[in-house]
Amino acid sequence: MHISCVLIQEGHDVQLKILQALPSLLQHYAAEIRGDQLSTILQICSSLQNAKNSAVSGTAAATLQQLVITVFDRVASEDGICY
Repeated sequence: MHISCVLIQEGHDVQLKILQALPSLLQHYAAEIRGDQLSTILQICSSLQNAKNSAVSGTAAATLQQLVITVFDRVASEDGICY
């Protein structure tokens, strides 16, 4: 079973804690989180946007936005591009 499917079945408090941890994980382990792992993190946020609980879905949307900005900043930095 895919991790995002498992997370949807978890309680709201667990979902929120995971969403709160993802930006820090991506920031502190940027070199290690790439490819499939990065895709899974983004998929988790995307899946949780559809949660019935508004706190979870809102947090997931904000977290996804934050992670996408972080990824684009990282790509720009690695490519030597300034915005």
